[in-house]
Amino acid sequence: MPTSKDYRERAHPAGQGGPIASRYMVFLRITCLGIEKARRAKEQQNAVRRLDTIRRQLQEIEAETAALVRASRGAKVGGAAVAPARGGQ
Repeated sequence: MPTSKDYRERAHPAGQGGPIASRYMVFLRITCLGIEKARRAKEQQNAVRRLDTIRRQLQEIEAETAALVRASRGAKVGGAAVAPARGGQ
């Protein structure tokens, strides 16, 4: 004669767990997705911060390049006249 345990095993084979376990698996998956979303948001913030740093560095390079070009044309840099650079030396 089958026992109640036999009926339970047939109703929910190993690894499936039935409707209650199924709900827990859904909540677990939702939680995992929430954690992944938070991690990606932090990763995005770091990438934006890094891009801002690179953008600022490029602006500094452009400003320094412009200052050197002006200096090579005989403009004043820092209040002192600078002689134009001569090519080939």
